[in-house]
Amino acid sequence: MGVRNSVSKALVTICYDEVHWKDQSLTIGPSLQNRSGPIRNYWAAMCCFLAPEKMQPVGSDDITENQEPFVYLVELDPAPNDWILDDPDYQLIVLPPKVERAIRQRRAIVLVSYAHEGFRHFQAGRMARNRLLRSLSSRGPLRRQVQTSIFDTLSVFATLYDLSPEQLWFVSANVNVVEEESLWRTARGLSVSPFTLRQCEITSFGIGLAARESFLRGRGPATILEDSDHAERRAITLKWVPNPFSGYGIDDQWQEPKWRYSFLNRRFRQNRWWVLERLFDSGLLEYGYVSFPRMTPGMLKKVEDKTRGNRLDELLTQLPLHADIEWVSNPHEVLFYTNPENTHAVMTYPTEVARDSALQVVVETYYQNDFSNSTMFTEKSFKCLMGRGPAIIVGPRDTLKYLNSIGVETWSNVIDESYDNFGDWDLITHRPRRLDAAMDAVLPVIGDARESRKAVFACQSQYKHNLRWLIEADKPWDRLLQELESTLSSM
Repeated sequence: MGVRNSVSKALVTICYDEVHWKDQSLTIGPSLQNRSGPIRNYWAAMCCFLAPEKMQPVGSDDITENQEPFVYLVELDPAPNDWILDDPDYQLIVLPPKVERAIRQRRAIVLVSYAHEGFRHFQAGRMARNRLLRSLSSRGPLRRQVQTSIFDTLSVFATLYDLSPEQLWFVSANVNVVEEESLWRTARGLSVSPFTLRQCEITSFGIGLAARESFLRGRGPATILEDSDHAERRAITLKWVPNPFSGYGIDDQWQEPKWRYSFLNRRFRQNRWWVLERLFDSGLLEYGYVSFPRMTPGMLKKVEDKTRGNRLDELLTQLPLHADIEWVSNPHEVLFYTNPENTHAVMTYPTEVARDSALQVVVETYYQNDFSNSTMFTEKSFKCLMGRGPAIIVGPRDTLKYLNSIGVETWSNVIDESYDNFGDWDLITHRPRRLDAAMDAVLPVIGDARESRKAVFACQSQYKHNLRWLIEADKPWDRLLQELESTLSSM
């Protein structure tokens, strides 16, 4: 049985400062007055391009008096600390005149999104660089020491434009955001929030759309960023490029895998290094499809205290590992993927992973649930569903629990997934407890060619279910769109 081409019909008009269509390409960007702000047009913009039947983009200059109610979407940069801490009265964004007029006429909602990231936004009792911030409960000169938060910035923004909670929404991928917002209101002495809050991630929605286009139409979105510097992503241009589905179809006859596992890493992170160490120590690097960047002095300082002697030197001589991507050195000698059309790096997997690898070792961007990196999930946890076999996902605690809660079937029939419940650290050994437990569970599978092959064919039902789920099923972002549509219809 094949996958049907069906989509939910929850149409919402999404307004940006600037939207330009040229032939088959779409460019979305901020106005000149917002270019220095904390905007990162990326995931939501890609979803507008991938599914205009769900998220129809329109430029603010194209808003008319007869315009149906719409959402003005502000997707924030994933590194917010500096602009939050530097000015507690920071004006988040300047609303275009037509958007401001539509808000006054109750024809628009402003949606501020961290749906692509899960930063912890507030922690009770924690000071942020001991800044003296203006008390939001007083219009006078009184100042007090409090922790800066995006919630404060949103409150300032709501006051500036006289937005009701119904007209200002905040969406975060942080699964603890509701609790954190409650703590923030208590700290500020607020009984009612000045905005509507929703916990929701957009990445499962975006990866599902990309899988749908690749599977059904053999194409994918190429994203060309205005500036390659990660911190300066302002405008984004999207166009279609050929991108045949790299995995197996529902009814395809499977071949024997070439690799026991895949383990892809564009950037260095401490948790990914620990996994690389475990694979190296087990003598399994040669049996996997692996990429890992060359180490810089700054990176080495993070690992040399944990890994010493000839073993570290031997591993370092093998870097960079570049199974899947082209590497070059930038002026800082850090190796990054340089293709500006980065659909393969972000949205899909190469054939060597989806078809040719028996298992995927997926190490999420964040590992520990500390102050800056709260529980969240990136595209990595969803791209692996296009792979033919099981995956070990080393991320924040309860990653697999979240995937199960939204309809994904994981692989407990071949891998002990109890690691998902473990804490971050073993206080006795000072080792990453959950990561080590995950590797303990997977090493016996990839350490034996027969076991890795058995795991692939034991997980065919999960593969078929998850591929259908990616392409067909409503995701959390679908349900958010449906709620937005209902709210707009009642305005």
